[in-house]
Amino acid sequence: MNEEDARFVAVALARRAGAEARVLRVELRTGRILVELPSHVVWLALDPAGAARLAVERAVLGALAGRLPVAIPACVVHDERACLRTKVVGQSGLDHHRRVMGDPALAHHHAVDLAGLFAAVHTALTPAERAQLVAAGLPTRAPLDRDDVARAAGALDPDRRDRALALLDAQRLQVVSPADCTFVHGDLGSHNMVVDAAGSITGLFDFEESFEGDRHHDFRWMPSYGPAFLAAALDVYRRRTGAGVDVTRVRRIHALAALEQLGWGLRAPTEHVRTGRTLDETRAWAEHAVDEN
Repeated sequence: MNEEDARFVAVALARRAGAEARVLRVELRTGRILVELPSHVVWLALDPAGAARLAVERAVLGALAGRLPVAIPACVVHDERACLRTKVVGQSGLDHHRRVMGDPALAHHHAVDLAGLFAAVHTALTPAERAQLVAAGLPTRAPLDRDDVARAAGALDPDRRDRALALLDAQRLQVVSPADCTFVHGDLGSHNMVVDAAGSITGLFDFEESFEGDRHHDFRWMPSYGPAFLAAALDVYRRRTGAGVDVTRVRRIHALAALEQLGWGLRAPTEHVRTGRTLDETRAWAEHAVDEN
């Protein structure tokens, strides 16, 4: 399927649903194509694996509908390899992240807000509902491109390289207790959120990497806000869920996420630009994250 085909399918789905069919942009992702419309988005699978993943995402969004304190996408119409979803609208969560980083006065409110959303996501589904999703194809392990992590490690100085590979080994050997297994969004970062004018989180999207597994994975972006913010958010999360969070594990997963992003940038620099960071900025982030461990 090329861009012209994607536009044709997206327009047909939008018209079928009575939605505005004007195409704003088309973006090629790994195994998928995203077509953005004024009030909806269309995801198109490029192979059977992608189609299966779309089906799992539809099941996840259906199970979570009405369960979270923020808006999430809803599947409107679909066929085997395409899904038209409502668009979650609001101000960029990533832009708000940058404001929080530059204004400590915003930090406490945002830490509480984030912790509440994390708690809501992790407690939204019952064990039986999660089991049904697993039976429908929801993965049971966190997505991590180990090759990209190793590629990034190889690009660091020898000391950081060895420590990065040790973090990868430690993560591979980590035993996840049943108490730590829950529904995990998989990419619960500010880049997948929207906020209102007051900075409160009002929407969450991109459930592509969701899985049933270690709750710690969803905290992987949070160390970017700094240790005080992380401590405040985890305290709120513990009080709302009763679940303990191991900061050492969070920092390790954070470092692996940074290394994975660096490895991706080294492998596919034209795709890495979607992060909004330069490759040098991602390298600096990865080095700092490794040093924090």
